[in-house]
Amino acid sequence: MKRKASKMKYGKVEVPENPFDPKTTKIKVTSWFDADLILMLKDKADQEGTKYQTLMNHLLRDAVMKHESLEQRLEKIERALKVKTG
Repeated sequence: MKRKASKMKYGKVEVPENPFDPKTTKIKVTSWFDADLILMLKDKADQEGTKYQTLMNHLLRDAVMKHESLEQRLEKIERALKVKTG
């Protein structure tokens, strides 16, 4: 006997149809980082009023999602410098 698919409910929260969207699903990963880097991330996160894991996720996403080549980045810097120096 087949059951009709329905939205899951968890307490008073309704879970969306696709609760495992890769962009919103968190996965626990164990990694090793230099201690000074983690301390800097924690300090920066404190200054920004966020958690360091959230900040790390944001920074990693920015780094990975940027598809600029070195040449494109250099051109952008050169344009910015020309604007500032006239």
